[in-house]
Amino acid sequence: MRMNVFPVRHRIFLFMATLWAMGASGCAVLTPSQVQEVERFAQATKSYDVLPGAVIEAQAELRKREKIYAAAGFIPGDTSLAQIEDASAARQEYQKRADQAERLLSVLDEYARLLVALTADNFTSDLQDEAQKLGERIDRGIGEYNAAYQKEFKDFGGIIAAGVRGAGGLYIKRRQTLALREAVTRADPLMEEMTVAVNGLLDLYLTTSDGEGFIRQTEQDIKELFLANVQGSMAKQPLYVAIHTAETLELAENAYRLAEKARAAIGNLRQSHRALKENLQRKQTLTSAIETVKVFADEVGDATVLKKKLSR
Repeated sequence: MRMNVFPVRHRIFLFMATLWAMGASGCAVLTPSQVQEVERFAQATKSYDVLPGAVIEAQAELRKREKIYAAAGFIPGDTSLAQIEDASAARQEYQKRADQAERLLSVLDEYARLLVALTADNFTSDLQDEAQKLGERIDRGIGEYNAAYQKEFKDFGGIIAAGVRGAGGLYIKRRQTLALREAVTRADPLMEEMTVAVNGLLDLYLTTSDGEGFIRQTEQDIKELFLANVQGSMAKQPLYVAIHTAETLELAENAYRLAEKARAAIGNLRQSHRALKENLQRKQTLTSAIETVKVFADEVGDATVLKKKLSR
Protein backbone atom coordinates (compact mmCIF):
# COMPACT_ATOMS: atom_id res chain seq x y z
CA MET A 1 0.00 0.00 0.00
CA ARG A 2 2.76 2.41 0.97
CA MET A 3 4.56 1.57 -2.27
CA ASN A 4 1.59 2.98 -4.20
CA VAL A 5 1.41 6.20 -2.15
CA PHE A 6 5.06 7.22 -2.56
CA PRO A 7 5.01 7.54 -6.37
CA VAL A 8 1.93 9.77 -6.13
CA ARG A 9 3.62 12.03 -3.60
CA HIS A 10 6.72 11.98 -5.69
CA ARG A 11 4.83 13.07 -8.79
CA ILE A 12 3.09 15.87 -6.85
CA PHE A 13 6.44 17.04 -5.52
CA LEU A 14 7.97 17.07 -8.98
CA PHE A 15 4.98 18.93 -10.42
CA MET A 16 5.08 21.64 -7.72
CA ALA A 17 8.85 21.96 -8.04
CA THR A 18 8.52 22.41 -11.79
CA LEU A 19 5.93 25.18 -11.36
CA TRP A 20 8.16 26.91 -8.81
CA ALA A 21 11.19 26.69 -11.09
CA MET A 22 9.27 28.07 -14.05
CA GLY A 23 8.13 31.10 -12.09
CA ALA A 24 11.03 31.78 -9.78
CA SER A 25 14.18 30.81 -11.59
CA GLY A 26 13.69 32.60 -14.89
CA CYS A 27 12.20 29.90 -17.09
CA ALA A 28 10.09 32.57 -18.71
CA VAL A 29 9.33 32.45 -22.38
CA LEU A 30 10.95 35.84 -23.02
CA THR A 31 14.02 37.48 -21.55
CA PRO A 32 13.91 40.95 -19.93
CA SER A 33 15.68 42.45 -22.95
CA GLN A 34 13.09 41.00 -25.31
CA VAL A 35 10.27 42.43 -23.22
CA GLN A 36 12.05 45.80 -23.16
CA GLU A 37 12.17 45.91 -26.96
CA VAL A 38 8.46 45.12 -27.19
CA GLU A 39 7.74 47.92 -24.73
CA ARG A 40 9.87 50.37 -26.74
CA PHE A 41 7.96 49.43 -29.89
CA ALA A 42 4.60 49.74 -28.13
CA GLN A 43 5.33 53.18 -26.71
CA ALA A 44 6.44 54.50 -30.11
CA THR A 45 3.37 52.99 -31.76
CA LYS A 46 1.07 54.71 -29.29
CA SER A 47 2.59 58.03 -30.35
CA TYR A 48 2.50 57.21 -34.06
CA ASP A 49 -1.19 56.56 -34.50
CA VAL A 50 -2.13 60.28 -34.36
CA LEU A 51 0.39 61.42 -37.00
CA PRO A 52 -1.50 60.61 -40.25
CA GLY A 53 -4.59 62.33 -38.88
CA ALA A 54 -2.52 65.39 -38.04
CA VAL A 55 -1.30 65.58 -41.65
CA ILE A 56 -4.86 65.43 -42.96
CA GLU A 57 -6.08 68.08 -40.52
CA ALA A 58 -3.20 70.38 -41.46
CA GLN A 59 -4.08 70.00 -45.15
CA ALA A 60 -7.71 70.76 -44.33
CA GLU A 61 -6.60 73.97 -42.63
CA LEU A 62 -4.48 74.91 -45.64
CA ARG A 63 -7.41 74.39 -47.98
CA LYS A 64 -9.63 76.52 -45.77
CA ARG A 65 -7.09 79.33 -45.80
CA GLU A 66 -6.75 79.06 -49.56
CA LYS A 67 -10.47 79.60 -49.98
CA ILE A 68 -10.45 82.53 -47.59
CA TYR A 69 -7.55 84.14 -49.46
CA ALA A 70 -9.56 83.76 -52.64
CA ALA A 71 -12.57 85.34 -50.94
CA ALA A 72 -10.42 88.24 -49.72
CA GLY A 73 -9.40 89.16 -53.28
CA PHE A 74 -11.01 91.73 -55.52
CA ILE A 75 -14.08 89.73 -56.49
CA PRO A 76 -17.83 90.46 -56.26
CA GLY A 77 -19.53 90.08 -52.87
CA ASP A 78 -21.69 87.08 -53.87
CA THR A 79 -18.65 85.23 -55.17
CA SER A 80 -16.71 86.10 -52.02
CA LEU A 81 -19.46 84.64 -49.82
CA ALA A 82 -19.50 81.48 -51.93
CA GLN A 83 -15.73 81.12 -51.45
CA ILE A 84 -16.13 81.36 -47.68
CA GLU A 85 -18.87 78.72 -47.70
CA ASP A 86 -16.70 76.55 -49.91
CA ALA A 87 -13.88 76.91 -47.38
CA SER A 88 -16.06 75.43 -44.65
CA ALA A 89 -17.18 72.59 -46.91
CA ALA A 90 -13.57 71.83 -47.85
CA ARG A 91 -12.58 71.44 -44.22
CA GLN A 92 -15.51 69.12 -43.56
CA GLU A 93 -14.56 66.95 -46.53
CA TYR A 94 -10.96 66.61 -45.38
CA GLN A 95 -12.14 65.92 -41.85
CA LYS A 96 -13.85 62.83 -43.22
CA ARG A 97 -10.46 61.65 -44.42
CA ALA A 98 -9.05 62.28 -40.95
CA ASP A 99 -11.86 60.24 -39.41
CA GLN A 100 -11.14 57.40 -41.83
CA ALA A 101 -7.46 57.42 -40.86
CA GLU A 102 -8.43 57.40 -37.19
CA ARG A 103 -10.60 54.31 -37.66
CA LEU A 104 -7.85 52.65 -39.66
CA LEU A 105 -5.34 53.20 -36.87
CA SER A 106 -7.63 52.56 -33.91
CA VAL A 107 -6.78 48.86 -33.87
CA LEU A 108 -3.09 49.72 -33.93
CA ASP A 109 -3.54 52.02 -30.93
CA GLU A 110 -5.41 49.41 -28.88
CA TYR A 111 -2.84 46.79 -29.85
CA ALA A 112 0.00 49.02 -28.66
CA ARG A 113 -1.79 49.56 -25.34
CA LEU A 114 -2.23 45.81 -24.96
CA LEU A 115 1.51 45.32 -25.48
CA VAL A 116 2.22 47.95 -22.83
CA ALA A 117 -0.04 46.11 -20.39
CA LEU A 118 1.60 42.77 -21.16
CA THR A 119 5.09 44.19 -20.59
CA ALA A 120 4.23 45.56 -17.13
CA ASP A 121 6.57 44.44 -14.34
CA ASN A 122 3.67 44.02 -11.94
CA PHE A 123 0.76 42.47 -13.80
CA THR A 124 -2.03 43.28 -11.33
CA SER A 125 -5.69 42.35 -11.48
CA ASP A 126 -6.36 45.88 -12.78
CA LEU A 127 -4.02 45.22 -15.70
CA GLN A 128 -5.76 41.93 -16.33
CA ASP A 129 -9.07 43.78 -16.56
CA GLU A 130 -7.50 46.37 -18.86
CA ALA A 131 -6.07 43.64 -21.09
CA GLN A 132 -9.51 42.06 -21.37
CA LYS A 133 -11.13 45.38 -22.36
CA LEU A 134 -8.36 46.12 -24.85
CA GLY A 135 -8.74 42.65 -26.33
CA GLU A 136 -12.45 43.22 -26.81
CA ARG A 137 -11.85 46.57 -28.50
CA ILE A 138 -9.18 45.07 -30.77
CA ASP A 139 -11.54 42.34 -31.91
CA ARG A 140 -14.35 44.82 -32.45
CA GLY A 141 -12.03 47.08 -34.44
CA ILE A 142 -10.83 44.20 -36.60
CA GLY A 143 -14.44 43.21 -37.25
CA GLU A 144 -15.33 46.76 -38.31
CA TYR A 145 -12.23 46.98 -40.49
CA ASN A 146 -13.06 43.68 -42.17
CA ALA A 147 -16.60 44.87 -42.86
CA ALA A 148 -15.49 48.25 -44.21
CA TYR A 149 -12.69 46.95 -46.45
CA GLN A 150 -13.98 43.46 -47.28
CA LYS A 151 -11.09 41.75 -45.47
CA GLU A 152 -10.91 38.54 -43.48
CA PHE A 153 -8.35 39.21 -40.77
CA LYS A 154 -8.70 36.97 -37.72
CA ASP A 155 -9.22 38.68 -34.39
CA PHE A 156 -6.85 37.89 -31.55
CA GLY A 157 -7.53 40.30 -28.70
CA GLY A 158 -9.87 38.02 -26.78
CA ILE A 159 -7.53 35.06 -27.13
CA ILE A 160 -4.58 37.05 -25.77
CA ALA A 161 -6.57 38.48 -22.85
CA ALA A 162 -7.85 35.00 -21.96
CA GLY A 163 -4.25 33.79 -21.80
CA VAL A 164 -3.52 35.88 -18.72
CA ARG A 165 -6.97 35.93 -17.13
CA GLY A 166 -7.11 34.34 -13.72
CA ALA A 167 -3.38 33.68 -13.46
CA GLY A 168 -1.52 34.81 -10.39
CA GLY A 169 1.53 34.40 -8.24
CA LEU A 170 4.80 33.15 -9.66
CA TYR A 171 3.09 31.55 -12.64
CA ILE A 172 1.83 34.87 -14.05
CA LYS A 173 5.16 35.89 -15.58
CA ARG A 174 5.21 32.85 -17.81
CA ARG A 175 1.56 33.35 -18.82
CA GLN A 176 2.25 37.04 -19.41
CA THR A 177 5.22 36.45 -21.71
CA LEU A 178 3.44 33.66 -23.55
CA ALA A 179 0.57 36.07 -24.23
CA LEU A 180 3.04 38.73 -25.35
CA ARG A 181 4.68 36.47 -27.90
CA GLU A 182 1.31 35.22 -29.11
CA ALA A 183 0.03 38.79 -29.55
CA VAL A 184 2.98 39.85 -31.70
CA THR A 185 2.71 36.70 -33.82
CA ARG A 186 -1.03 36.98 -34.43
CA ALA A 187 -0.94 40.74 -35.10
CA ASP A 188 1.78 40.57 -37.73
CA PRO A 189 -0.45 40.09 -40.81
CA LEU A 190 -2.59 43.03 -39.72
CA MET A 191 0.52 45.22 -39.42
CA GLU A 192 1.25 44.53 -43.08
CA GLU A 193 -2.25 45.61 -44.04
CA MET A 194 -2.05 48.74 -41.91
CA THR A 195 1.28 49.70 -43.45
CA VAL A 196 0.02 49.42 -47.02
CA ALA A 197 -3.16 51.35 -46.24
CA VAL A 198 -1.48 54.20 -44.35
CA ASN A 199 1.24 54.46 -47.00
CA GLY A 200 -1.41 54.83 -49.67
CA LEU A 201 -3.15 57.50 -47.63
CA LEU A 202 -0.01 59.56 -47.03
CA ASP A 203 1.02 59.31 -50.68
CA LEU A 204 -1.98 61.50 -51.51
CA TYR A 205 -0.35 64.36 -49.63
CA LEU A 206 3.21 63.96 -50.87
CA THR A 207 5.06 64.34 -54.14
CA THR A 208 5.16 60.99 -55.94
CA SER A 209 5.92 59.74 -59.43
CA ASP A 210 2.33 60.65 -60.30
CA GLY A 211 2.92 64.33 -59.52
CA GLU A 212 2.49 66.83 -56.70
CA GLY A 213 0.44 65.77 -53.70
CA PHE A 214 -2.29 67.76 -51.96
CA ILE A 215 0.04 69.80 -49.76
CA ARG A 216 2.31 71.17 -52.51
CA GLN A 217 -0.67 71.82 -54.78
CA THR A 218 -2.41 73.86 -52.10
CA GLU A 219 0.82 75.68 -51.22
CA GLN A 220 1.25 76.75 -54.85
CA ASP A 221 -2.38 77.90 -55.07
CA ILE A 222 -1.91 80.06 -51.96
CA LYS A 223 1.22 81.67 -53.41
CA GLU A 224 -0.60 82.48 -56.65
CA LEU A 225 -3.58 83.94 -54.80
CA PHE A 226 -1.31 86.13 -52.69
CA LEU A 227 0.46 87.46 -55.78
CA ALA A 228 -2.86 88.07 -57.55
CA ASN A 229 -4.22 89.97 -54.55
CA VAL A 230 -1.07 92.07 -54.31
CA GLN A 231 -1.38 93.03 -57.97
CA GLY A 232 -5.10 93.74 -57.60
CA SER A 233 -4.54 96.04 -54.64
CA MET A 234 -1.82 97.99 -56.43
CA ALA A 235 0.83 96.52 -54.10
CA LYS A 236 -0.96 97.95 -51.03
CA GLN A 237 -1.66 94.75 -49.13
CA PRO A 238 -1.82 95.29 -45.32
CA LEU A 239 1.16 94.00 -43.36
CA TYR A 240 -0.94 91.45 -41.46
CA VAL A 241 -1.89 89.78 -44.75
CA ALA A 242 1.77 89.23 -45.62
CA ILE A 243 2.46 87.93 -42.10
CA HIS A 244 -0.50 85.56 -42.20
CA THR A 245 0.53 84.29 -45.62
CA ALA A 246 4.07 83.64 -44.39
CA GLU A 247 2.67 81.70 -41.41
CA THR A 248 0.47 79.70 -43.77
CA LEU A 249 3.41 78.76 -45.98
CA GLU A 250 5.32 77.69 -42.87
CA LEU A 251 2.34 75.54 -41.92
CA ALA A 252 2.44 73.95 -45.37
CA GLU A 253 6.16 73.18 -45.07
CA ASN A 254 5.77 71.63 -41.61
CA ALA A 255 2.78 69.60 -42.79
CA TYR A 256 4.79 68.26 -45.71
CA ARG A 257 7.74 67.35 -43.50
CA LEU A 258 5.40 65.63 -41.05
CA ALA A 259 3.83 63.63 -43.88
CA GLU A 260 7.30 62.55 -45.02
CA LYS A 261 8.29 61.44 -41.54
CA ALA A 262 4.97 59.69 -40.98
CA ARG A 263 5.38 57.77 -44.23
CA ALA A 264 8.95 56.78 -43.38
CA ALA A 265 7.94 55.78 -39.86
CA ILE A 266 5.10 53.49 -40.98
CA GLY A 267 7.62 51.57 -43.08
CA ASN A 268 9.88 51.18 -40.07
CA LEU A 269 6.89 50.22 -37.94
CA ARG A 270 6.36 47.28 -40.26
CA GLN A 271 10.03 46.29 -40.23
CA SER A 272 10.20 46.69 -36.44
CA HIS A 273 7.19 44.47 -35.88
CA ARG A 274 8.60 41.81 -38.18
CA ALA A 275 11.93 41.94 -36.32
CA LEU A 276 10.13 41.59 -32.99
CA LYS A 277 8.17 38.60 -34.24
CA GLU A 278 11.36 36.88 -35.39
CA ASN A 279 13.25 37.68 -32.18
CA LEU A 280 10.44 36.49 -29.92
CA GLN A 281 10.26 33.03 -31.48
CA ARG A 282 12.95 31.81 -29.13
CA LYS A 283 14.25 32.81 -25.74
CA GLN A 284 17.36 34.89 -26.17
CA THR A 285 19.10 37.83 -24.56
CA LEU A 286 19.39 40.76 -26.92
CA THR A 287 22.89 42.15 -26.47
CA SER A 288 21.81 45.38 -28.17
CA ALA A 289 18.56 47.05 -29.09
CA ILE A 290 16.83 45.89 -32.25
CA GLU A 291 18.00 48.53 -34.71
CA THR A 292 14.72 48.85 -36.61
CA VAL A 293 12.81 49.39 -33.36
CA LYS A 294 15.24 52.12 -32.34
CA VAL A 295 14.97 53.84 -35.74
CA PHE A 296 11.18 53.66 -35.60
CA ALA A 297 11.09 55.12 -32.08
CA ASP A 298 13.47 57.95 -33.06
CA GLU A 299 11.44 58.81 -36.17
CA VAL A 300 8.22 58.95 -34.20
CA GLY A 301 9.91 61.23 -31.68
CA ASP A 302 11.02 63.63 -34.42
CA ALA A 303 7.58 63.56 -36.03
CA THR A 304 5.91 64.33 -32.72
CA VAL A 305 7.99 67.52 -32.45
CA LEU A 306 6.72 68.60 -35.88
CA LYS A 307 3.15 67.79 -34.90
CA LYS A 308 3.44 70.15 -31.93
CA LYS A 309 4.47 72.94 -34.32
CA LEU A 310 1.28 72.37 -36.31
CA SER A 311 -0.78 72.70 -33.14
CA ARG A 312 0.46 76.20 -32.30
